[in-house]
Amino acid sequence: MPLAKSAVQHHRACARNAGWEPTAEDVIYRAMFHVADMDDEAFADMSTLPPRISLVDQNKAIAEGVRQSGYYGADAVAQRQRTSRCELADRISLGQVIVGGPETVLAQVRHIRDELGAGVLDLVVGAQLGERTLHSIELFGAKVLPRLREL
Repeated sequence: MPLAKSAVQHHRACARNAGWEPTAEDVIYRAMFHVADMDDEAFADMSTLPPRISLVDQNKAIAEGVRQSGYYGADAVAQRQRTSRCELADRISLGQVIVGGPETVLAQVRHIRDELGAGVLDLVVGAQLGERTLHSIELFGAKVLPRLREL
C-alpha cells in the first residue's frame, strides 16, 4: 500500500531541523472511514460514491504553492498521482479511506501505523448514507475502537 510517506518524512525532517524527534503521538493521520459487517458490503456502500476530486487540484494556485513548499517531498509525480481522481480500490491502497469489515479496517489502521509511524488517527465519516452510515459509526465504536489499543 503506497501511503503518504513523503509528507511524514517531510514532517520528521522539519522536526529534526528544529531540534526534536517526533514520536508516534506527534504524527496525526487523517482519513475517511466506512465499516460494514462484511468487506463486500462496505465496498458496495462506498462504490456508490463518485470518485474523489482533490480540493488542491481544483485550485491551481494552491496546488502550485503546496508543490513549491516542498511539503510533498521530492517526488512531485507521485504526489500528483496521489491527489488525482481515484477509484475506491486506489483510494484504499493510498490510505485515503479506510473501508471494510471490522477486521479489514483494523488491518488497514495497523498498516498505516506500521508504514508511517502514525500514532494519532483523525477519522471522519466517509459518506452520508443514512442508516448505513449510522451502522458504520456503531460498528467502529463497538468492534474497531476497543481493539485499536491492541495495536
